[in-house]
Formats: sequence, C-alpha cells, structure tokens
Amino acid sequence: PLPVGTKSNTKVATITVSATDGSVINESAYFMVGAKGRTIKVAGTESTGTDSMAGHLCLVPGSNVELINHLGAKVDVVITVLWQ
Repeated sequence: PLPVGTKSNTKVATITVSATDGSVINESAYFMVGAKGRTIKVAGTESTGTDSMAGHLCLVPGSNVELINHLGAKVDVVITVLWQ
C-alpha cells in the first residue's frame, strides 16, 4: 500500500507511476488521490487506470491505495508520491 488513502492523514497526493519490462511493455500515468482515497487518473498511457482490469497497471482507490500489476508480465516500477 502507498502512504495515501483513508487510513492515512493525507489530504491530497499526486502519484506518478512508470513501468517497463525492458522490452515491449512501457506504461506511465499521473494520478491524483483525494478525500477518502478517491483516485483520479489525470493522464497516462492506454493500459493504466483506477479499475483493477486485466492487461492494465492499476492504481486502485480505497482505504489503502494500491498499485496492482495486471499487465501480464513482471515489470520494473518507479513510483513518485507527493502529498500534503
């Protein structure tokens, strides 16, 4: 889990996520996490989102915001979290 969501004292956060398998998969997205762990995808590649779906890199909202890899391959991930 990331240090944002309803279980933390974070009011707002921006999260940048980038993932690659070093070959074919290259995905990146910019998210905003607000009150009660609500997560909004601001911008990103097609295979990123906030719903847990096959073939996607997902930043799933809730009490513990989590990054879930459903891309179908192991990937290296870089996550940047800025919060207040």
